[in-house]
Parts: sequence; structure tokens; C-alpha cells
Amino acid sequence: MRMALGWKAAKLSWREWEGEIVVFSVNSGNTHLISPAAGDVVRLLEKEVLSATEISDRLMAGLSSDEEVISNVETLLKNLDHLGLIEPVSQ
Repeated sequence: MRMALGWKAAKLSWREWEGEIVVFSVNSGNTHLISPAAGDVVRLLEKEVLSATEISDRLMAGLSSDEEVISNVETLLKNLDHLGLIEPVSQ
């Protein structure tokens, strides 16, 4: 995984049917079926550049996020980056 201070969403087009989320990456031309959790993360990153810790804090809705939550978010970010749905950003 490329080291980054923050992450942002790539240029995407979304469709959601009965809880299933399909995302089309304009940059790569690929379409992906993603989980609701991944969808929540990408939606956050469409609004602003965030670090893994900031994403974890937002997903925990004000509760203190622990190392396990941050680790899970980092793994999800790595997977979304691999799919081309998010991009690392140096701030």
C-alpha cells in the first residue's frame, strides 16, 4: 500500500439496489460490487480527504475508535485503493 496522509474518492458513479452497491470508476472504466461498509467509507471520502483514524472516528459516531477498528479501516482502504476507487493524497 502506498503511504498517504489522507485518502480521497476517485471519480465514481453509484447505483444502489436493495442494499447492494455498484460503483463505476470513471478513471479505470471498471465496475465493482462493494459492501455497505465500503460504501460508507467511499461516501465519506467523496466529501473530504481523511486519514484512516479520521474515518474510524466518523464510523464510530463519536465513540473512541480502537486499534482494531483503525486496522480494519486501513485494510479496507488498501482494498479500495487496489480497486482504484480511492486515491492516496499527501497533505
